[in-house]
Amino acid sequence: MRPTRRNRGAIVVLAGFTLLAAIGLAVIAIDLGHLSTASGEVQTLADAAAAGGARSLMQPDGKGDPIAAAQILLANNTVDGRSGSKAAASDIQVGTYDFAKAQFSKGGGTPNAVRVTVAASVQNIVAGVYGDTQSTVTRQAIAAFSGNSSGRPTLPLAISKCTFASFQKSGNCDSMTTLKQAPDGKDGSGWTSLGSDNASASKAVQYLPADCGGGGVTPPRLKVGDPIGIMNGQANSVLKAVQDCVAKGHDEFTVPVVDVECNGKFNKQKPVLGFATVHVVNVTAKGGSKGIDVTPVCDTSSGEMGGGPDYGTRASSIVR
Repeated sequence: MRPTRRNRGAIVVLAGFTLLAAIGLAVIAIDLGHLSTASGEVQTLADAAAAGGARSLMQPDGKGDPIAAAQILLANNTVDGRSGSKAAASDIQVGTYDFAKAQFSKGGGTPNAVRVTVAASVQNIVAGVYGDTQSTVTRQAIAAFSGNSSGRPTLPLAISKCTFASFQKSGNCDSMTTLKQAPDGKDGSGWTSLGSDNASASKAVQYLPADCGGGGVTPPRLKVGDPIGIMNGQANSVLKAVQDCVAKGHDEFTVPVVDVECNGKFNKQKPVLGFATVHVVNVTAKGGSKGIDVTPVCDTSSGEMGGGPDYGTRASSIVR
């Protein structure tokens, strides 16, 4: 049957509506794709600014400026082809992040986090023809730093928190003096089993590398709060193994920091407070002055330290 004039008219109208619908979908697809790309750029901008601000907070001398650091990152990144500082409005807040509650609070006596909210106006490509020229994209990021809550010690030596007391007050690496580990038990360190069982020479030496006389056993991962067995005095077998390790180039280690006061006794079990990186300067395995000279590693050039308020293992990251 041949189509009538009325049918042909209906087909033309239907085709017109179909074309308009197709154009509308194209408009939506193009602008949504552009908006999605811009949203990713805004999130990256917020992440970078928050991370830069948190790193600035980690400066031990207290001279870091987290807001200025975040603003620099905003200016150095782009959104929709324009500088982030020009394309977006931002709100930078310095505060405290509670890792246990996953909660940010503005301000605080010892801030450890930066929250950045970025709102950017994005130009619509096609919808602008129809009068809808812009869309607003808002994204937020929180970056915070903390000391490591866990670690895998590579030397079975526990150090007293007293070793870091001066540095915690000053933030000056020069205050971190060499620790002389001697047999008298009053120097702020002692051998450890790296576990809750009683410490002994054989348990300590098993965790040292096999190529320098140790047992080659992989040390356990410890977390803050874990009780570990510690012992006073020295043991020739452990000293000799450490001496051989240093001679072979194994001279930088991660060690646990334990809750022992200045001149306190290293015996029984003590809880782990954190972890530090130390450099073994010298080992004397024989004679009346046998012991180990240990220097806590301290680098404040980047704001992330090998020894410091969190006993040497502070790191920042995006937390939300």
